[in-house]
Amino acid sequence: MATLTFSADLANVIDQLVDASRRPSHDELTGIFRRARVSDVDPGLGIGKVKRVRTVASWCSTRDPAAGACLVRELVAAVRAEGGFVRDSEQYVGQQVESNLRRALGTSGFTLDEDGGIVPRLLDNVPEADRHDALRQYADRLRRGALDSPLVTGTGKDLLEAAARHVIVENGGQYAPHMGFPGTLLNAYTVLGLSAPPGPLVQGQGLDSDPVGQLQQSVFLLGVAVNRLRNAEGTGHGRPYLPSVTDRQAQLATQAIALATELLLRPR
Repeated sequence: MATLTFSADLANVIDQLVDASRRPSHDELTGIFRRARVSDVDPGLGIGKVKRVRTVASWCSTRDPAAGACLVRELVAAVRAEGGFVRDSEQYVGQQVESNLRRALGTSGFTLDEDGGIVPRLLDNVPEADRHDALRQYADRLRRGALDSPLVTGTGKDLLEAAARHVIVENGGQYAPHMGFPGTLLNAYTVLGLSAPPGPLVQGQGLDSDPVGQLQQSVFLLGVAVNRLRNAEGTGHGRPYLPSVTDRQAQLATQAIALATELLLRPR
């Protein structure tokens, strides 16, 4: 499960969410501090809202980051409830503040969705997923459910299958429901001229009978394939890949290595 970390960047921007002319009010801030369990360090109503939040955030950054993360969620939720992330709302925090918050959340692997909710960053390297209505719906579901492992797994499969069907249709082909997921993916590979694995391997023959084991083995093979692609000998200028490898292929290879590395460092 992804956990929001109260980074220094968040500590430095969270006070920008409050303003004398916008809610939350002082009383609402008191409630937010209580729910975040930081009431003891709240300087009180004698100073402005910005200074109240800044003081509490500064304390959290050095003494209780977990409370700071809770403070971020509570404050963002309160601002969101008042239309603080709706651009035509009188309560809108402003484009610069919203941008600063997104950037700060990004240091912890999170971002804001279209409604101002805090969600883990997913599919950042697949902008195409947001350019087509059908794919965007799956992408949004994946991001919103990113804290729910079973939902992410199922939605991720749905997104990949929808992307495969989109590719087939866009390239003049057709798909049928009876093809199933492997057949649909294979068809998409074919119309794109990509190299697909042998049929027995697609069916899992020769791999672990456990799907989790198959996933681990596939990531292993991915790492080995990237290692073969990467051949620094004779490339010059420190290039990690042969000159014949395109920038996009190199980008995919880098992402594959990141995936394999993450599996090793966080296997469960």
